[in-house]
Amino acid sequence: MSHDVGGARPGRGKVLVVGMDGLRFDRLTRSPSAAPVLHGLMAAGAVGTSLLPYGEADGHAENGPSTSMAYTDSGPGWSSILTGVWPDRHGVRGNDFGGADYARYPDFLTRAATAGLRTAAAVSWPQLVRRGVLGPAIDRRRRFNGEFRGYRTADRRVARTALRWLTRHDPDVVFVYFGATDEAGHDTGPLSPAYDRALLAQDAHLGRLLQAIDARRSDPRRAHERWTVLVTTDHGHLDSGGHGGDTHAEREVFVILAEPGGLDGTRPTGDRPDDTRPFGAEPADRGPTDPGPLGTPPADNRPHSAQPTDRGPTGMQPDGTHPNSTRPNSTRPHSAQPADNRPHSTQPADRGPDGTHPNSARPDGTRPHSARPDSTRPNSAQPADNRPDNPRPPGAQLDAPRLIDIAPTVLDRLGIPVDPAWGLQGRVLPRPIAPTSDRS
Repeated sequence: MSHDVGGARPGRGKVLVVGMDGLRFDRLTRSPSAAPVLHGLMAAGAVGTSLLPYGEADGHAENGPSTSMAYTDSGPGWSSILTGVWPDRHGVRGNDFGGADYARYPDFLTRAATAGLRTAAAVSWPQLVRRGVLGPAIDRRRRFNGEFRGYRTADRRVARTALRWLTRHDPDVVFVYFGATDEAGHDTGPLSPAYDRALLAQDAHLGRLLQAIDARRSDPRRAHERWTVLVTTDHGHLDSGGHGGDTHAEREVFVILAEPGGLDGTRPTGDRPDDTRPFGAEPADRGPTDPGPLGTPPADNRPHSAQPTDRGPTGMQPDGTHPNSTRPNSTRPHSAQPADNRPHSTQPADRGPDGTHPNSARPDGTRPHSARPDSTRPNSAQPADNRPDNPRPPGAQLDAPRLIDIAPTVLDRLGIPVDPAWGLQGRVLPRPIAPTSDRS
């Protein structure tokens, strides 16, 4: 990746894609104070939701999904986001990544790198790199092990890495993955205070990245840059925590699309015609739960520690995993390795003689959908309409954006023509129209 801040390509756009794992849309939109930066982004751009076209009906298929093309899990979700095709093409049906065909359907960063653009990806779920979802052609790939370090810590390091790229280098497309919301969803459920705190922390990370983009566009050397920002998730969660099934709560996903600067390089406005706040910023009269000015971390954020190398700290296994990467009592489904792949001495105490979790329903070693051992409600038992109605999100509305629409949209904004031979199933999302408001 070039270090020359003046080496941007006139006429081409730049793209930041931010993934927030397991983020339920109703928890995001319930109040601006829940995620002030994301609400500012929606107000300046457009947002829409859709339902994943997959999810196992019984939620506990013993030999892989039998009633659908995939579980509503992270492996299929992020594979669909990054490749632009559904599981029936990229082949990933669960978090074991069995059947993946990334050679035929590579991620959008790999396609951008092939076209000669500068690419970068930072993730806190190491499987996205380890399993090849993010290909080796990407210029900069940094993975931090949220499974071992905890996603709050790993997410901070992801944000710090991406911020450095945006301020010191000149990437054309950046992909960032945060996983703390999914971790909290599995541990305590998406209705819990811990989930709200995880969302607010990720919101603050996003604020820093948007602030860096805004600073780039204030630099005369970069004034011509045209950025597109996309934020999305891979699946939802049951109220009790967990996913994999076919309920509305598990299948609902969202896409936020905003383009600071637009085609003419001017800054977007906020809620008022005379509003000149930085892109994604909220009004000055924030409530008491707001984390502070845009890009300011919550008060309990500790200073970042030194960043590990791409291969992780000393003591990693040959495949890059840490021998203790699976924590006792954690049923997070991200871990795609069977339990018996780890040394016997590192098995959590609550596992059976064969190394599997007592509640594990999958012989391939992936984790169960339910986040907690005491959760016995099947995934299909939750009605789709049991959640309270939320206020309509701010900003323009996208018409049912799908996860597979992100890859072709990224390529379009980068100026890369989509070859029909690639077999992408998504469509290019339209540029958002600036919303109008008569609020004073």
